[in-house]
Amino acid sequence: MVDSLLETGRRTVPMSVDQNVSFYEEQLQLFSAVLANARLAIEASQMQLESQRSEIENLRNRIRELRDTFSLTVEYAVHRKLGAIDWTIRILEGVLSELLRIRWANSTAHCRLEECAGTTRTPSERRSLLRAMRIR
Repeated sequence: MVDSLLETGRRTVPMSVDQNVSFYEEQLQLFSAVLANARLAIEASQMQLESQRSEIENLRNRIRELRDTFSLTVEYAVHRKLGAIDWTIRILEGVLSELLRIRWANSTAHCRLEECAGTTRTPSERRSLLRAMRIR
């Protein structure tokens, strides 16, 4: 065959029918191998994807477990702190109540001693009553 626009000076010989069939069979084998290789690559990618999905699901479950554990731990810690605070408040209320009772009792006794000291006639009796007031 000769190209009409460009003369090369040599002639091309077309392939025979057997050569043509052989060429297409080789092309078919090549494309079959490429297709098989692509299918294997897709299968490997799908397996890797399933593995990653499984790992993601495991991590999600672990995160849920940790979150629940953390929530329970925080709740327990807060409950203990509040319990300790309540206990401290009860103790302080008891101490304050006792201090107020003692102060009231002392002030009442102090007033009685002052009344007694005011009515005492001798200086030695007054001194002993004042000493008694300081002891309490």
